[in-house]
Amino acid sequence: MKKLYLAILLAIIAVQHIHAQTKVFQEVSEGISTELKTIMQDGTLVGYLSFTELERADKDSFNYKITIMDENLNDLGVVNFKELKLDLQRVSFEKDTLCLAYLKSNVVGYDFKKRSERNASLKDGYMSVFAQFISLDGKIAHTFEKKLNINIRFAYDNRLDHRIGDGTLKVPVQMKNLKDIGFSFYFGDNEHNYLLVYNTQGQPVWEKYITEKADHYFMLTSEHDVFLLMKSDGKIQLGGYSVISYNVDSKAGILKYPLEDKKKNPLQVMSFDNDPVTGKPCLSGYILNGKASNVYVSVKGMTKRIYKGIFTIKLDGHEKSEVKQLFTYWDDNSTPNVTRKGYMPATQGYMWPGTTFRDYNGNTYFAGSTLTRKVRWGCIASSVITAPLIVPPLYILGTAGSSKFRITNGVLIKQDVNGKLSEVNAIEATRGKALNGRAPIYMASPHNFYTVSASDTKSTFLIMNDYKKSTIYNVDQHKIVRTIPYKDGNVRTSIYPAKEGHVIVSEYNSKEKYTKFSIEAI
Repeated sequence: MKKLYLAILLAIIAVQHIHAQTKVFQEVSEGISTELKTIMQDGTLVGYLSFTELERADKDSFNYKITIMDENLNDLGVVNFKELKLDLQRVSFEKDTLCLAYLKSNVVGYDFKKRSERNASLKDGYMSVFAQFISLDGKIAHTFEKKLNINIRFAYDNRLDHRIGDGTLKVPVQMKNLKDIGFSFYFGDNEHNYLLVYNTQGQPVWEKYITEKADHYFMLTSEHDVFLLMKSDGKIQLGGYSVISYNVDSKAGILKYPLEDKKKNPLQVMSFDNDPVTGKPCLSGYILNGKASNVYVSVKGMTKRIYKGIFTIKLDGHEKSEVKQLFTYWDDNSTPNVTRKGYMPATQGYMWPGTTFRDYNGNTYFAGSTLTRKVRWGCIASSVITAPLIVPPLYILGTAGSSKFRITNGVLIKQDVNGKLSEVNAIEATRGKALNGRAPIYMASPHNFYTVSASDTKSTFLIMNDYKKSTIYNVDQHKIVRTIPYKDGNVRTSIYPAKEGHVIVSEYNSKEKYTKFSIEAI
C-alpha cells in the first residue's frame, strides 16, 4: 500500500480576515504527493508554489500539476505537464519569469516489481538537473537539462522513499535569481562543480567549472555578481570558511578571501546574506579561539572559551580594499557586557549561537540560547561522604557530574556600526532539561530563530521557537509582541516567515486530518 502523503486541495476559504488569507490543506490517501515551496526574488518572498505529483501517465512518466499563488496564497494559475520522475529542488522569480530547478531521473524514485527489471533500468539509468521557465500566462516557455556524472546505483539505493531527494550529489542543487539577467545555478557531481547562468528565455549566458575545493558551498547572488561561501572541514571544525566571487558581465573570478581576523583566528560564519539597505553581501558570526574551539562537542565544552568575540564583514566590492571588517572582542576584558570566558552577567549564562542578522540602521544582531551552569552540591556532598569507599564517589561524579547545564531563555546581543557591543537582552523561553556536562551537544535543545522584516516601517522581528511555543520579539522595541503555543487539544501550531511584516500560522488538526495556513500581520 502506498504511503499517505499530504495533498493540497486548492480551495480558498470564502471568509477572509483583514490581516489573514487562509488556505486549507487536507490529507488524502491516493498516493498523491504535494509539496509547498516559497517563491523568492532577491531574498524576498514574492509568492508560493505547490508542486503535485499525480498518477502515472504511462510506464515511464508521471502527470504533474503546478499551482502558482501570490504572497497572500491567492491562486494565480495552474500548469499541468507530463515528465519523468522529478524532485523539485529550488524556485525563483525574475523579470516575469518563474524558474523551477529539479533533479530528474528515469530510474531513481521508481518502483520495480522484478529485480531483473530494476537491474535493466539501472543499466541505462541517468540523472540530470532539469529546469523549467514559466511565463506569467502559465506556459512552460523554455527548459534546459544537464546530465550528471554520478553513481546511479548508489543514488537509487539511497533514494528518499519514492523520491529522488538530493540525488547523492556532492553539492546539492542551489538556484537564485540574478537581477535583470535570469538565474544562477550551482551544483556538483562526481566530475565537476558547475556554476551555470541562464537568462529568462532559457538561454545559457555562462558556464564555469569551479575548481576551488571545499566540503560545503553556499551560493549568494547580488546584482550581477555570484558569491560562493566555502567551508572546509579541517582542524578547526567550526571554522575553515572562505569566500570567492564572480561577475557575470565580465565572466571572471574577482575575489578570493579567507575568513579570519588580523591575528589569523578562524571565523565561524552564522549568516551570509545581502544587507537590507545596501543590497551588498554581508557575513557575520563568531571569532573562534583556534583549536580550543573543538571542545564544543560536549555541553560543558560550550563554556570553555570557544569564542573570542563577534564579527561583521561587508563585501562592498570585489577588491580586498572594499572588504570592510568589524571585530568586537571580549576575551581581552574590553567588553563590560561579556567576561573573557564568554559569560554574560545580564542573562546569567553563556551564549549558545543561533543566528545573526542586520537591521536597517547598520547594526548586526546575534541571537542565541542561554546556557546556564550550576553546581550540583548534592553530588559533591555525596562524593565527599563516600570518599573512603573509593568506587562510589567516582561513580557519582562520573555519571551525574559536579555541575548541571540547562538551556533557558533566548539572548540577543547588538554590535553597533562602530563595533561596540551595546546591548545584551534576554528573551523569555521554556527551560530545557538539565544535562550532565559530558553530554554531547546533540542532546541539548537550543532554540531556533529566524527573522521577519518590514521595510516600510524599518522594523525587524525575531521569531524564536522553543519546544513548547513560538515567541515573536520586536527587536527595535525590545519586547515580546506575541506568544503562540504549539499544542492546543488536537491542533498543533507552527510559525513560518511570510511576506514582509507577516508570518504564516500553520495549524494541523490531527483529528480532522487537515492543515490550515493563515498569513497574519505581526
